[in-house]
Amino acid sequence: MNTILKIAVILNILFAFSLAAQTMQKVNVAATPYDSYIQLHAQNLAQAFKQLNTDTPKLTAILTANNNQELLKANRQKLVDTLDSLTVFEVTLSATSQVNIVKGNATPLVTQAGWANYLIKVINPHRLKGDVIISSPNALPIYHKSVGEQYALQEHFIDDKTIDTSFLELAIYRDTPLSSTLSTFPVEYRILQIYTREKGTKTATFYSEFISEKTPEKEVISKQPVILELPIKAATKVIFNIQDQSNGSPVAAFTISDGVSRFRRNGDTNPLPKDYRRRFALRRPWERIWHDRRYRNSVKAGQRLTGIYPLPSMRLPIKDRFPDFYFQAQIYRKHGEYVYLPAGNYEIEFTRGPEYLAQKKFISVAEGTKVQQENFQLKRWTNLSELGWYSSDLHVHASGCKHYETPTNGVPPEYIWRQALGEDLNVTSVLNWGVGWYDQKKYFEQQKTHPFATHNNLLRYDVEVSEMPSAHLGHLGLWNLTEDDYPNTQTLEEWPSWTAPILKWAKSQGASTGYVHTGWGMLPDHQTYALPNYAIPQMSGIGANEYIVTLPQQTVDLYGVGDTVPSQELNTWYHALNSGFRTRLVGESDFPCISHEKIGVSRGYAKLDKNLNFDNYIQQMENGRSYVSDGRSHIIDVYVEGKELGIDNSEVHLTKNKNITIQAKVSAYLPKQQNELGLFIANSSPQRQPAWDIERARLAQTREVYVELIVNGVPVDTQIIEANGDWNDVKFNYHIEYSSWVALRIFPSSHTNPHFVLVKDKPIRASKRSTKWLLSLVDRLWKIKSGDIKESEKAAAFQDYKKAKKAYQAILVETEIE
Repeated sequence: MNTILKIAVILNILFAFSLAAQTMQKVNVAATPYDSYIQLHAQNLAQAFKQLNTDTPKLTAILTANNNQELLKANRQKLVDTLDSLTVFEVTLSATSQVNIVKGNATPLVTQAGWANYLIKVINPHRLKGDVIISSPNALPIYHKSVGEQYALQEHFIDDKTIDTSFLELAIYRDTPLSSTLSTFPVEYRILQIYTREKGTKTATFYSEFISEKTPEKEVISKQPVILELPIKAATKVIFNIQDQSNGSPVAAFTISDGVSRFRRNGDTNPLPKDYRRRFALRRPWERIWHDRRYRNSVKAGQRLTGIYPLPSMRLPIKDRFPDFYFQAQIYRKHGEYVYLPAGNYEIEFTRGPEYLAQKKFISVAEGTKVQQENFQLKRWTNLSELGWYSSDLHVHASGCKHYETPTNGVPPEYIWRQALGEDLNVTSVLNWGVGWYDQKKYFEQQKTHPFATHNNLLRYDVEVSEMPSAHLGHLGLWNLTEDDYPNTQTLEEWPSWTAPILKWAKSQGASTGYVHTGWGMLPDHQTYALPNYAIPQMSGIGANEYIVTLPQQTVDLYGVGDTVPSQELNTWYHALNSGFRTRLVGESDFPCISHEKIGVSRGYAKLDKNLNFDNYIQQMENGRSYVSDGRSHIIDVYVEGKELGIDNSEVHLTKNKNITIQAKVSAYLPKQQNELGLFIANSSPQRQPAWDIERARLAQTREVYVELIVNGVPVDTQIIEANGDWNDVKFNYHIEYSSWVALRIFPSSHTNPHFVLVKDKPIRASKRSTKWLLSLVDRLWKIKSGDIKESEKAAAFQDYKKAKKAYQAILVETEIE
């Protein structure tokens, strides 16, 4: 045979082999075991398609017509052919775990912003254990969340081409009745879910991958891909018409769901996806519990989120019309804005922060509809700003934690502004911190020329001293700074490694100062949630550690609460008040770190007589004309002996011990009937989020809550109100024997700042035991934390610790009350 003929024969053989490799195999289905398996398998597939809201009339029809074994035998090939008609890819596994993919009989029909569901046929003659997935360079991640670095890591860099060409999300359906991995039958089908974020005709490349049960770290990828042209139908443009009687053009929060669970298995102990891009928006705050010195995911009974639109893992603000975050279930839209939805039925929950009722609306989007209008009437149960009380979250981040590291290191002010408006926050303080510091600090300067403010809302950039050398001694909030760089430093590593000098520097420029997430690491060695308590805290975290050292220096104005365990936050504050110190409470969320579901889950409220601006607002916080709340209970207009809270240092002067009168207006809101989730929160550990929540205050399963009068940290009287949204005038009478502080609370939902009732102008020295407790912590803190103070600073720090001890010892001498 001549050379040319040989080459021709070889080419023909190769062509035939290649053609065979690109077409689906005809499987012999005559074997009896296959008959029973394929019928059951097809029934399970049909049920799974139904759970995915996917209509499969051919499959349903043949299963209905062949509903017993004898009929099936006669039509087994027809059943297989029906399954093959739904198959978009066929994957064959070899004895050596090599994997090959060919195009199936089905051509995917997909819709913008929606899901399509098709079959993968898996030929597994050697019964390999593991799983087959479909991957694509058009389904690559379009962002990386922060990993806690000052600069984004180079290995996480995502270029513009990847973002432009990654328009797919692919997922294998693993919920019941299908198995989570291959069943090892020689032929079986898996359901492939395909989501697209764009419209138009797109070219997509697909590979198959085999993940062995024995060696899951060694994925085997097909050498040859399948390339498909995907015509993507345009979705319906659903326009939101939003009405709010108190706001002409409001931004509101919308959680859109079709109720379909695509990423988890119902029977799993932890049914949330492993990939954070799919997990965070489905995870509720109550699924997180403090364990082993960190918050861990811990799912218990209760309602979880499913079927969220737009798909969170495909949200990317720099590409999308609106800046929706991947780690939130909800999106934020103002009147006239829109979302794209494919044909289907949806439940939409809508609200605008805790002063509004959460409402639901069910809508249907018809196939072929180009534009659809939907009306939403927001309903308030209360309006604090109309009464002169303005809400705030003074601890929000625009970088780090769940924010993007790439393609941008954090987010710009415009994105946070939309979130704040959507949660009806009047004041939002974005704190730049060590993570993303150098990328984000430009916004501190830009706000001087490009402020975000309306007559009723404002946003300001300041600093949290975190992921900096002093962070081990407690994170600091610094508000209303004029300069954000510590003197004579070029890098964050050069900042002080203890908090006292930073506080003094901030105070020197007229800033307000405080410690944030104060309860973090303050769980006592002998666990107790009593309040107050005298157990020694671990001081193992980043809470109010060095607060006990800097208190006597009078450099601490504010004390952040609302995002960690209330008893651990308030206990230290109570003991400080009992010893005569006067830091004021502020509410915080630490969004999106401790709290990521929304901004302002814990918030402060301050009374303003002047126009809303940050100077006025932060001054009222320092004055204590304020309270903290989860937004669902409110204690305003507090008077002690006719003296309004926050006026004249909140001091009430008595010439002798006497009965005093405490008055306030109080309101709260709880649903009439406690649902499963409310019951779970009410009965859950204080270490489980949400830490501050009015469901924990509900009396049994009624709609009532206690309003407590607190004197020197101890509840001395209570009144019951119904949490129906009405305002209640409450009044207490109490006999004051000696100088004391007085406050009101609905625990753990809201807490006022204190009045200081001074008998014969003597300072408050309410408890020797409290001062001894603070004194004992100074030595403990030095023992635990001083090793992380720089050697060059250790001597100065030690002197401040000695001065703090001396101050507490002096207070002890002045204190008569045990």
